[in-house]
Amino acid sequence: MINLVSKHRVASAEGEEILAGCPVFRYIGKVIGGAKCVCGDGSNRRRKEGVSADTLLNLWVQEKLGQVGRSESAAPTPGMHLKDLNGIAMKLGITGLGRTGKTTVFDALTRRSGESAPAGGQVVPALGVVPVPDPRVDWLSALYRPKKTTYAQITYMDLQGIPGMADNKQEYMSLLLTHMRPMDALIMVVRNFADPAMGAPDPARDLRELEDEFLIADLASVEKRLERLEAELKRGKKPAGAEKELLEKCAETLNAEQPLRTLPELCAKPELRGYTFLSAKPLLVIVNNSDEDDSMPPLPLRCAEAVLVRGKLEMELAQLSDEEAESFMRDFGITESALDRVIKSSFSLLDLISFLTVGEDEVRAWTIPRNTHAVDAAGAIHSDIQRGFIRAEVVAYEDLKKTGDYAAARKQGLVRLEGKNYPVQDGDIIHFRFNI
Repeated sequence: MINLVSKHRVASAEGEEILAGCPVFRYIGKVIGGAKCVCGDGSNRRRKEGVSADTLLNLWVQEKLGQVGRSESAAPTPGMHLKDLNGIAMKLGITGLGRTGKTTVFDALTRRSGESAPAGGQVVPALGVVPVPDPRVDWLSALYRPKKTTYAQITYMDLQGIPGMADNKQEYMSLLLTHMRPMDALIMVVRNFADPAMGAPDPARDLRELEDEFLIADLASVEKRLERLEAELKRGKKPAGAEKELLEKCAETLNAEQPLRTLPELCAKPELRGYTFLSAKPLLVIVNNSDEDDSMPPLPLRCAEAVLVRGKLEMELAQLSDEEAESFMRDFGITESALDRVIKSSFSLLDLISFLTVGEDEVRAWTIPRNTHAVDAAGAIHSDIQRGFIRAEVVAYEDLKKTGDYAAARKQGLVRLEGKNYPVQDGDIIHFRFNI
């Protein structure tokens, strides 16, 4: 944290206005010292000559990523955006009401042994960087026997240290929603097991309750911004672009109790890019069942996916060796671990794909959005490759696997040259030709 603190104290001393906002103060305490907060309402919108709260959070996450075991070559550097770490570094926030088992699910996903809650009532966002299981990477590593194998990665965040706030629901929800705004997608854990303190489970009710909190928070942000735009109109200042009309459409949707993710084309508008609407984020619902229950309850899903998990059982499974885990899964009738199921769903939730690079030094999966052009995919590896792009030498993974090796694929005409605008496909094995 020292680098982060000193960086922003220097920025403050130089007279820059830093958009601190409530979210960042909650994360790192009032470490920004004399920086002038220009947001007023705690929003994450960028202001002139300011730094957004999302940018500060990315810096903070980079600091944390450096503390959770990333390889030295992949460690973030000061000023690097989180999305530069490996094409795209997905950030998924795990949410849930009290006593839903969300931290148990986080421990199962990240293979942690269930660390104790933070001391002194501190609220600590715990981060876990998880490799994405990929049999294509496994097969290519067996073929090339590289010095290093690198899978695509997902970062999960769980807000820990808040169980004691169970009696103060307003403060609990405020902290939870604030920490979820910078995430790329949300995972909502709902309880489907009996709890002596909470009574019988009602996952549908819990899902509606938390979704309603998202809608209310988004509507408050929209209405506040519309009030400001109206005030500016009265002073004779005309709003730039279609922001006002788009926000009014957002308000109409939210007032109809519909999440904004039901209108993805609306949320994708450039005028709304600076807003971190919670109900616009892709949503994965995890139903946390008891060890003996493998049934999925009915849920009021709205443009969301659901995955069933037996959280305690899966956490125990995550701590076992491969041989013990195989025996454990047979005994309990588990065909695929929650880790794999949730990670695969997380990947598809954000409409991401992987292309592959191979060689004696490294076999690696790179994460990019679907329909990314070849020249932009090159930039996921290095900006120099993107700048000096000439051609992409491409072979589909399935073609390489059928022929057995690269030379045979080339001989059969399955290796092709593609230009800048080629839309990279999931599983493409690519060698970029470039000149700088």
